[in-house]
Amino acid sequence: MRRSLFLVAVVLVVAAILPRGLTRPDSGKTENPPVSRLTRLLPGVQPGGEVLLPNQWSVRPAGKQYLLGDFPINTALHPEGKFLAILHTGYGDHEVVIFDLARGVRVSRFIIDQAWYGLCFSPDGKKLFASGGEQEVVHVFDFHNGQLNNHKTLAIVDQKKTFIPGGLAVSPDGKTLFAAGTWGNAIAIVPLEAPEKVALVQLPEKDSYPYACLPDSDGQRVLVSLWNKSQVAVLDVARRKVTATWKTESHPTEMALFVDAKKKQKTLFVACANSTRVSVIDAETGKSRQTIVSALYPDAPTGNTPNSLALTPDGQVLFVANADNNNLGVFNVADPDRARPMGFIPTGWYPTSVRYDARTRKIFVANGKGGTSKANRHGPNPLRSSSPTTEYLAGLLQGTLSIIDLPAPQQLEAYTKQVYELSPLRKDRGVTARRPEGNPIPARVGDPSPIKYVIYIIKENRTYDQVFGDMKEGNG
Repeated sequence: MRRSLFLVAVVLVVAAILPRGLTRPDSGKTENPPVSRLTRLLPGVQPGGEVLLPNQWSVRPAGKQYLLGDFPINTALHPEGKFLAILHTGYGDHEVVIFDLARGVRVSRFIIDQAWYGLCFSPDGKKLFASGGEQEVVHVFDFHNGQLNNHKTLAIVDQKKTFIPGGLAVSPDGKTLFAAGTWGNAIAIVPLEAPEKVALVQLPEKDSYPYACLPDSDGQRVLVSLWNKSQVAVLDVARRKVTATWKTESHPTEMALFVDAKKKQKTLFVACANSTRVSVIDAETGKSRQTIVSALYPDAPTGNTPNSLALTPDGQVLFVANADNNNLGVFNVADPDRARPMGFIPTGWYPTSVRYDARTRKIFVANGKGGTSKANRHGPNPLRSSSPTTEYLAGLLQGTLSIIDLPAPQQLEAYTKQVYELSPLRKDRGVTARRPEGNPIPARVGDPSPIKYVIYIIKENRTYDQVFGDMKEGNG
């Protein structure tokens, strides 16, 4: 189960800068991409300082970079803004790490047997909660000045049952914990003063895969993203009942809520990872206000994977982590009905979580795969079967944390240009990556190629049917 979880797995911007939204540059030229005289292109650091990844994308993250552990999946900013909690759920140790943002160092860590996505502080910052994955528990820590103490576990269901706590959230009054049962098709309501009295609210449709929880500002409702239903469920806490579902784009994950007290409006932003978009919903009526395209091009195919959101406290600017495009999309959302793109910020490889602190005017980005790929020279070798395997590919990719100063308009414009330069994707859906002379792989769909047959080598003892069994092509 652990492997499956691993695999599943701005200042308050003043009005003066908001109207100057950046438009996406036109990189849609149709001429052939440059042909290199190199016989081959190798991943790694390039002469220009960027890092070429095995998939032909390049990264050159903005800000300062700090090495983390294996696949940081989620982060939680402490209410006082001094510390960032980071949850790791990769192939290696599952752990909770506390990072001192001012000093740029890890000050505390706690290894747990299993973890999965859920991570949050209590409103007063004195408690930290983390999902315990298939152990069917939530880990609870006392938190003081960066240190994790007095570790306890809250049992959600018996381990013989299947719930798998995913997203976690605490009510505004700090009295109730909510947990999304990603594999249990239910939401757990846990009274923290009597945690043994857990109430499970079953979702109305099977296989909904609830992912993230987000309490409303008054604590009367909890909004839950449903991975497999392209919906957000609305849970009435007092009635312990799902009272509505709101439509989103495909694969809704993380959410952000802005409450406009002056206009008496509530706006919900939902990152939808199996699309190119962020769904924007009126959180009072459930009606769609718009969808924001966070990809590099408005008509780009699915693949940028928007999976995490951060909203400035004034509700003016939205940051979107585009995991598979290695960047943040920045949008002016002062008018929730007409968001405008401001630009992009380059990140490390596969950003999984973005957070923003208005007090320090800094953006924090966890990069799931870090800044570069690595070769497992001492990994599995059929010619040395008697030698112990000391390196496994999944354990070599160490995550990183990027700390980025909120860019001024000129800096954001430069970052945006850099993001497009690092991307091999073009407006016409071709690629701009350098190609060695005589490369038989087409630069774009439809170009000629001498290749007639493809032999796909699958690692990790997987079968063809396991990976491609749902494809009609190739007799899947």
